[in-house]
Amino acid sequence: MATAPTSSVRPRSRATHPTTAGLALFALGSPESCIDVFEKDIATPAKGSWEDPIIVRRDNLGVVGEFGITTAGVKADAQGEFLTGGSWSNLSGHVKIEEIREHYWPFVSHYTPVLPAADFTSPGAADYGVRAATMVHGNSYAMSVEAWTDDGEVFEPGPRYAKLADDVLVVPVVLGVWFDPYNPKIPVLEAVYGGRNLFDFSPLWVDDQAAPLPYFTSASEKVTPQHLASPNPLFASEIDEPDPYWVADMAPDRFETPPDEIWTACGIQFQVVAYYVAQYPDAWVNHCSTNSLNFGDPEWALEAELAADPLLPHIEELDPIYVSYGDLSECSSDLLGGFVGSTPGKGRFIEIDYNRPSATTAHELGHALGLDHVGSEVGKDNLMLEYVGGEHEVLTEKQCDQARAMAKQFSERYDTFNWQTGRTYSETVPEPPKGDDSGGDITLPEQTGTCCLVDGDAVVVDGSCDKELPEDACAMVCCENPNNKTTRYACEQLGAPEVECAGPK
Repeated sequence: MATAPTSSVRPRSRATHPTTAGLALFALGSPESCIDVFEKDIATPAKGSWEDPIIVRRDNLGVVGEFGITTAGVKADAQGEFLTGGSWSNLSGHVKIEEIREHYWPFVSHYTPVLPAADFTSPGAADYGVRAATMVHGNSYAMSVEAWTDDGEVFEPGPRYAKLADDVLVVPVVLGVWFDPYNPKIPVLEAVYGGRNLFDFSPLWVDDQAAPLPYFTSASEKVTPQHLASPNPLFASEIDEPDPYWVADMAPDRFETPPDEIWTACGIQFQVVAYYVAQYPDAWVNHCSTNSLNFGDPEWALEAELAADPLLPHIEELDPIYVSYGDLSECSSDLLGGFVGSTPGKGRFIEIDYNRPSATTAHELGHALGLDHVGSEVGKDNLMLEYVGGEHEVLTEKQCDQARAMAKQFSERYDTFNWQTGRTYSETVPEPPKGDDSGGDITLPEQTGTCCLVDGDAVVVDGSCDKELPEDACAMVCCENPNNKTTRYACEQLGAPEVECAGPK
């Protein structure tokens, strides 16, 4: 039988936090320090030992516990309900989560500042808690904490071990952000960080370690297990003591309910495997169409972002869900059935306005897993009502069953992907999934090779426009093509795409 790995919590030089001769010891009957998993995440209680790990139902691990603090002057200000915000006074430290492959190999270590889970003034028992790291099937996770007060009182609870439940389905996601450099409504970096953290509650710093083969390595021979593994990174020297003005934007977007928080009820989780940032095409016009994509082709954008990355072919073969954030503000009017999110054909390609109600991302993911809109008779708080807000976060058992049938295919492909790339290890190749969850091919408005035609009192686009518009609704420039340059027209009405004119009128 494999032996338990040695905890690799690194000894820290406490030169800036000297231990004094008057180091406070616990008074008789005072609470001791401990570490555990967030109670509502536990699928199977256990000792938390290597031989008997805690089985959890969330892929973004919630680590909680308490410090028995006897030092005076330690205070905590907790913020947020997702174990992601808050600050300490006179206490520093970090939570460390090690991903362990093949039962013994510390694969990669995730660090994040330790955060308070409740307001506190010492002395007494101070609650702490964070969500950090992303769990996959097959690997083990060692949790530990290293913290200390300014007066030298030291806390080192752990390690304890956890694993992701086998029946939790993990759906891979590629995150995208589209922006217009000439009309920057979207704060791009915030959108990237917020989107990634909304899904994964990523740690702020990842310690790269030697990769177990055959995992891909970078030129420095250090492993990079996932793209965007460290959004909003703090330097290593800042992990224990972030700037006092730093806000724990690890996760989630403060204005949105994380999809994993909602979909846990169905045993489904979502995990980002790659991301891209892309400019809208030249002279881009938002078509506000729910039948095709409005921003651009996310697969093309990902290819441009990753270029020669050896992981790209595996991601493309993975057929993940693409979640793209951009500007749909022109489409959100209640007139003409406005929308802030769209999943054409219940496929793998989602578009979401950067300014949306709190359950929009989770709702569109429901469509990508095959769910239709429902009426209020199903429940006024159901996630799949056509218009959702913060109070719409409930899924029925029937909806869960339907979504799990499709999520299972995504999750099985993701297990194979992790085996192929070496993040996990087994002697046998995982079984490839059966069935087709592609939801059909991506549909984009025609962009090249079509000229404008005038037909009576209507302007139509040959072969690509599904409705006729009055001639005065279009600003039309077509199409003498001098010096081999193209000209364009743009329709002001919804539904007609902008088209490059490729030849003479």
